[in-house]
Amino acid sequence: MQVVFLTTGTDNLRFLRYLGPYQISWWMRENGYETQVLDFLVWMTPEERLTLFKKYITTETKVVAFAPFGYLIYKVPGILKPLLDILEEIKQNFPWVKIVVGGVFVRNFLRSKV
Repeated sequence: MQVVFLTTGTDNLRFLRYLGPYQISWWMRENGYETQVLDFLVWMTPEERLTLFKKYITTETKVVAFAPFGYLIYKVPGILKPLLDILEEIKQNFPWVKIVVGGVFVRNFLRSKV
């Protein structure tokens, strides 16, 4: 995949998808890019995530785009550490990819403290 989107789901009560990464992924596919969305990452173990990452993040991957959903940041105690852990796992295992963090709650995510 050229671009891999990572997202977290919308909250800790239901398995609902955050729509933005899917919309951008669809648009990119329509314009000739290979993309994949990996969702619900905060409910996986680090080992499960790494297995999934190794399946989709290859040497042809240029960008990993991460969209943490804001509800989780505000409402789930201790959720920020797993979100930062996901970014660290990407940096350690796939150093050639560029990481882009985006979405409506990115400003609050980047200002938050672990």
